[in-house]
Amino acid sequence: MDPAQHEATRLKSLAIPAVLIVLLMAVCLTTAGTLEGDARQAFLGEGGPIETTSAFCYIAITVLLCTFSFWRYDRCFAIETGALSALLAARELDFHNRFTTEGVFRSSFYFRDLASVPEKIVVSIILLGIAVLVIDYARRFTGRYIRGLLTLTPWVVTVVGGFGLIVLGKGMDSSTWAFEAVGVEQQLSISMINMLEESLELSGAVALLCAAILYVRSASRERSPRAKPLSS
Repeated sequence: MDPAQHEATRLKSLAIPAVLIVLLMAVCLTTAGTLEGDARQAFLGEGGPIETTSAFCYIAITVLLCTFSFWRYDRCFAIETGALSALLAARELDFHNRFTTEGVFRSSFYFRDLASVPEKIVVSIILLGIAVLVIDYARRFTGRYIRGLLTLTPWVVTVVGGFGLIVLGKGMDSSTWAFEAVGVEQQLSISMINMLEESLELSGAVALLCAAILYVRSASRERSPRAKPLSS
């Protein structure tokens, strides 16, 4: 493939997720803005279409990458990335407080007597395992992401953009002052922030799913189908 054709292919790969995300944001914000009261809350709230779709995206990433790992060379990367995506799905579905006395990310869970000692031990072991997974993933693959970002590899750029949207959505909680500064009343500003927050988080999840698809397509074209051992 000549350089011009390669550049055109790369731009096309980046354009498709970008257009999809813009359209998705427009649909989510328009729908949420049209709904009122309980209907809007049901659309944006826990168990609603946005949260469910976000979780589905993470589950789809896990299934795609773990299935891909069975016959491709890059098993460790695919499996660990799929595992991290499964954790994002669990977080989106509120597993951090659905099966425990209170949220496991609260210090009170560990330092007060509401939760039993066995519950604290089990949760601590699980969180330790998650920490080990994240540290191992960063140690193994940070260099790959840096190289991919420097060379504008489409799937890496899409991953970075997806997490950027998610972080921006999480940061919307502290943005009430910005709306109030331009004359938006408090209750309306909270509603607008909630709409933006959920729409950004869903767009981020969709971007990560697009990145997983781009990665699989890229690896399928460039690598032999023979799988290496898990230790590779």
